[in-house]
Amino acid sequence: MRIQFMLNGSSETVDAEADTRLINVLRERYHLIGTHASCYSGECGSCIVLINGEIFHSCMTPLFRVRGMRVTTIEGFAKQHAYKEVLAGFREAGLSPCRFCAAGRILTTHALLEISPNPGEEEIAEYYRAIKCRCTDFRTYLKAVQYTGRLRRNRHRVS
Repeated sequence: MRIQFMLNGSSETVDAEADTRLINVLRERYHLIGTHASCYSGECGSCIVLINGEIFHSCMTPLFRVRGMRVTTIEGFAKQHAYKEVLAGFREAGLSPCRFCAAGRILTTHALLEISPNPGEEEIAEYYRAIKCRCTDFRTYLKAVQYTGRLRRNRHRVS
């Protein structure tokens, strides 16, 4: 099956079985290893990518689901200004996620702030739970999201 989609801003076409997992294509064909393959059940969150701006567990996403869509990995997101804002918010809060969950934490923070520029504690908690890693406590993540949100709101006021 031929599947065309946008990957980090580039048009791509892949010939693969329809049920091939997106994580496998990202890592094996495109060598995008910032997206980790761990649980293959959508539980851990180390495989999170953005599809049309929403978070998805790429280990659970069959390739055919991304036909005609925009897929953004941490490597693609790292080229955007918003990436620097998330990192600045993390630094301000003292949040230093491990290599296992960093990409997922960064992408989920961005996705949350895109839909809710000033999220409440419950919204932040929902996104925090998308990733199962013990390196980050909720209170520190809460502060990181709040700092990042403040940075973005300030940038939008200036623009």
